[in-house]
Formats: sequence, structure tokens, C-alpha cells
Amino acid sequence: TYRTVFQGPLMTIELGQKMEGYVKIKERKTPRKEKGFFSDVFGGAADVLGVKTSDDTIEVESVEFNNQFEIKSNNQQMAFYILSPDFMESIVQADALAQGYTNLLFKGTNAVVTINNGKDSLEIKRTISSKNQLEKSRQRIRDDLSRVLAIYDKVLEKEQLF
Repeated sequence: TYRTVFQGPLMTIELGQKMEGYVKIKERKTPRKEKGFFSDVFGGAADVLGVKTSDDTIEVESVEFNNQFEIKSNNQQMAFYILSPDFMESIVQADALAQGYTNLLFKGTNAVVTINNGKDSLEIKRTISSKNQLEKSRQRIRDDLSRVLAIYDKVLEKEQLF
């Protein structure tokens, strides 16, 4: 048996310069709930005892972004540079159009964007019987590509980092 765990567009772009560390931005399947009293108590106890509960998870100032995305990085300075307010807003806007789960990875010399939308736009069904259906398939490819490219445009604006 096969179980599909990812289906959708995946694109990698070469940034031209090696980054030290990584930044991974992964959309949560269900938005995170507000932290309650006990999470603060347990988190504080872990800090006092020197126990790290999530060594590479970071949070940004945007509560909305933190609730929608999990951010992991072993280089906080790079993560905060990448995750400017403008870039986070672009990710949220692109994700709203994606009809799926948006994930980004900055590592080494690459940036990778995936949108897990359960669709394979590049696979055209053999049963396309009309030009209208063919044009709809072409438009799905264009839509998926434009969503990914909108995120890449924002990545490429950060020339000083890359």
C-alpha cells in the first residue's frame, strides 16, 4: 500500500551564497491555541532546571504568524533577518491563496518552498477531452507557480543576506 504524505509544488532556488545554519518555516495543520497558565509554569520550571524543551524553535513578534507557523532555526540572527514583517506578511498572503500548507527552508545555498495542497498540477489526466479542460489544467499550473514565485520574489529582495 502507498500513503501520500506530500502532493503539490516544490521548488528550490540557488541563492548564490552559503548561509550558516538553517531556518525552517512550517505551517501548522491546526492553528496553535493561546498558551495557558500551566504552559508558562512548565516552561519556567524547565528554564530553572536547565532543561531545553525546544532547542531550535523560535518565535517572532507577530502572534498571528507564530500561531500559523512553527519556526525552527539554529541561527536566530539569520532567522530574524529573513522573517521581516514584510516577508512574514507575504508568506501569510501567499498561503491564503495556496489552499494548502506552506513550508519554507533556508539552508546551505538554497531556499526551498513547498505547498502541500494535495494536487499534482503538472500531471495532466489522460481523459482531457476538450480544449477547455486543457486550459483549466494549464491555469492550475500557472496558479501554483505564481504562488511559489511570489514567495521567491520576497526571498530575492533580501540580497544582503544572500
